[in-house]
Amino acid sequence: MEFPRFVYLSPGTQRHSSGGTYRFVSVGDQAEHDAYLAQGWAVTVRDAIAQAGEAAFLSGLNDRQAKKVRKLKPWLKLQAQEAAQKAAGSLAGASEIPEVPEDDNTPPTRAELQAKATELGIKFDGRTSDKTLLAKIDAAMKGPV
Repeated sequence: MEFPRFVYLSPGTQRHSSGGTYRFVSVGDQAEHDAYLAQGWAVTVRDAIAQAGEAAFLSGLNDRQAKKVRKLKPWLKLQAQEAAQKAAGSLAGASEIPEVPEDDNTPPTRAELQAKATELGIKFDGRTSDKTLLAKIDAAMKGPV
Protein backbone atom coordinates (compact mmCIF):
# COMPACT_ATOMS: atom_id res chain seq x y z
CA MET A 1 0.00 0.00 0.00
CA GLU A 2 1.35 3.42 -0.93
CA PHE A 3 1.25 6.36 1.46
CA PRO A 4 0.04 9.03 1.81
CA ARG A 5 -3.48 7.96 0.87
CA PHE A 6 -7.05 8.95 1.72
CA VAL A 7 -9.62 7.35 4.00
CA TYR A 8 -13.30 8.30 3.85
CA LEU A 9 -16.22 8.80 6.23
CA SER A 10 -19.83 9.58 5.45
CA PRO A 11 -21.79 11.84 5.77
CA GLY A 12 -19.67 14.84 4.97
CA THR A 13 -19.36 18.00 2.90
CA GLN A 14 -18.29 16.45 -0.44
CA ARG A 15 -21.01 15.06 -2.72
CA HIS A 16 -20.34 11.86 -4.67
CA SER A 17 -21.85 11.15 -8.09
CA SER A 18 -24.15 8.59 -6.43
CA GLY A 19 -25.72 11.42 -4.41
CA GLY A 20 -24.20 10.52 -1.06
CA THR A 21 -21.91 12.82 0.88
CA TYR A 22 -18.53 12.06 2.39
CA ARG A 23 -15.43 13.59 3.91
CA PHE A 24 -11.85 12.46 3.66
CA VAL A 25 -8.52 12.72 5.40
CA SER A 26 -5.00 11.90 4.27
CA VAL A 27 -3.06 9.31 6.27
CA GLY A 28 0.70 9.04 6.17
CA ASP A 29 1.46 5.50 7.31
CA GLN A 30 -0.03 2.06 7.94
CA ALA A 31 -0.56 2.62 11.68
CA GLU A 32 -2.54 5.81 11.10
CA HIS A 33 -4.49 4.10 8.32
CA ASP A 34 -5.44 1.19 10.59
CA ALA A 35 -6.42 3.59 13.40
CA TYR A 36 -8.87 5.45 11.14
CA LEU A 37 -10.34 2.20 9.83
CA ALA A 38 -10.90 1.04 13.42
CA GLN A 39 -12.87 4.26 14.03
CA GLY A 40 -15.29 3.45 11.18
CA TRP A 41 -13.59 5.18 8.26
CA ALA A 42 -13.51 3.35 4.91
CA VAL A 43 -10.93 2.69 2.21
CA THR A 44 -13.20 3.86 -0.65
CA VAL A 45 -15.83 6.56 -1.02
CA ARG A 46 -18.50 4.06 -2.05
CA ASP A 47 -17.80 1.90 1.01
CA ALA A 48 -18.12 4.92 3.30
CA ILE A 49 -21.42 5.99 1.73
CA ALA A 50 -22.80 2.45 1.79
CA GLN A 51 -21.89 2.14 5.49
CA ALA A 52 -23.66 5.42 6.32
CA GLY A 53 -26.78 4.51 4.37
CA GLU A 54 -29.65 7.01 4.48
CA ALA A 55 -27.69 9.65 6.43
CA ALA A 56 -25.15 9.97 3.59
CA PHE A 57 -27.85 10.89 1.09
CA LEU A 58 -29.84 13.24 3.32
CA SER A 59 -26.91 15.31 4.59
CA GLY A 60 -27.14 18.94 3.46
CA LEU A 61 -30.62 18.68 1.92
CA ASN A 62 -33.62 20.82 2.78
CA ASP A 63 -36.91 19.16 3.82
CA ARG A 64 -38.36 19.13 0.30
CA GLN A 65 -35.24 17.55 -1.20
CA ALA A 66 -34.96 15.06 1.65
CA LYS A 67 -38.56 13.96 1.10
CA LYS A 68 -37.82 13.18 -2.56
CA VAL A 69 -34.64 11.29 -1.67
CA ARG A 70 -36.40 9.25 1.03
CA LYS A 71 -38.95 8.20 -1.57
CA LEU A 72 -36.24 7.01 -4.01
CA LYS A 73 -34.06 5.28 -1.35
CA PRO A 74 -30.81 5.39 -3.39
CA TRP A 75 -28.81 4.00 -0.46
CA LEU A 76 -30.49 0.62 -0.86
CA LYS A 77 -29.31 0.34 -4.46
CA LEU A 78 -25.76 1.37 -3.49
CA GLN A 79 -25.66 -1.08 -0.58
CA ALA A 80 -26.88 -3.90 -2.85
CA GLN A 81 -24.22 -3.04 -5.45
CA GLU A 82 -21.49 -3.00 -2.80
CA ALA A 83 -22.65 -6.36 -1.39
CA ALA A 84 -22.69 -7.91 -4.87
CA GLN A 85 -19.25 -6.49 -5.61
CA LYS A 86 -17.81 -7.88 -2.37
CA ALA A 87 -19.38 -11.27 -3.07
CA ALA A 88 -17.92 -11.29 -6.58
CA GLY A 89 -14.56 -10.22 -5.16
CA SER A 90 -14.51 -13.08 -2.68
CA LEU A 91 -15.29 -15.52 -5.49
CA ALA A 92 -12.54 -14.08 -7.69
CA GLY A 93 -9.77 -15.34 -5.45
CA ALA A 94 -6.79 -13.74 -3.81
CA SER A 95 -5.72 -11.36 -6.56
CA GLU A 96 -7.70 -8.13 -6.65
CA ILE A 97 -6.78 -7.23 -10.21
CA PRO A 98 -6.93 -10.14 -12.63
CA GLU A 99 -4.18 -10.31 -15.20
CA VAL A 100 -5.46 -9.67 -18.68
CA PRO A 101 -3.31 -11.11 -21.43
CA GLU A 102 -2.28 -8.49 -23.93
CA ASP A 103 -3.93 -9.08 -27.28
CA ASP A 104 -2.33 -7.27 -30.21
CA ASN A 105 -5.27 -8.14 -32.46
CA THR A 106 -7.72 -5.85 -30.66
CA PRO A 107 -8.59 -2.59 -32.42
CA PRO A 108 -7.03 0.56 -30.93
CA THR A 109 -9.09 2.50 -28.42
CA ARG A 110 -10.26 6.05 -29.04
CA ALA A 111 -7.67 7.34 -26.58
CA GLU A 112 -4.88 5.50 -28.42
CA LEU A 113 -6.08 6.87 -31.75
CA GLN A 114 -6.20 10.42 -30.38
CA ALA A 115 -2.72 10.11 -28.88
CA LYS A 116 -1.24 8.85 -32.15
CA ALA A 117 -3.06 11.51 -34.20
CA THR A 118 -1.75 14.23 -31.91
CA GLU A 119 1.75 12.77 -32.16
CA LEU A 120 1.54 12.82 -35.97
CA GLY A 121 0.00 16.31 -36.08
CA ILE A 122 -3.31 15.14 -37.53
CA LYS A 123 -6.24 17.48 -36.92
CA PHE A 124 -9.42 15.92 -35.52
CA ASP A 125 -12.32 16.74 -33.23
CA GLY A 126 -15.15 14.96 -31.44
CA ARG A 127 -17.08 14.53 -34.69
CA THR A 128 -14.23 12.58 -36.33
CA SER A 129 -15.13 8.90 -36.28
CA ASP A 130 -12.68 6.25 -35.14
CA LYS A 131 -12.68 4.77 -38.64
CA THR A 132 -11.81 8.11 -40.26
CA LEU A 133 -9.17 8.86 -37.67
CA LEU A 134 -7.58 5.43 -38.18
CA ALA A 135 -7.53 5.98 -41.96
CA LYS A 136 -5.83 9.38 -41.51
CA ILE A 137 -3.25 7.84 -39.17
CA ASP A 138 -2.54 5.00 -41.60
CA ALA A 139 -2.12 7.48 -44.47
CA ALA A 140 0.20 9.68 -42.42
CA MET A 141 2.32 6.73 -41.32
CA LYS A 142 2.74 5.49 -44.90
CA GLY A 143 3.93 8.94 -45.88
CA PRO A 144 4.20 10.32 -49.39
CA VAL A 145 4.62 7.70 -52.09
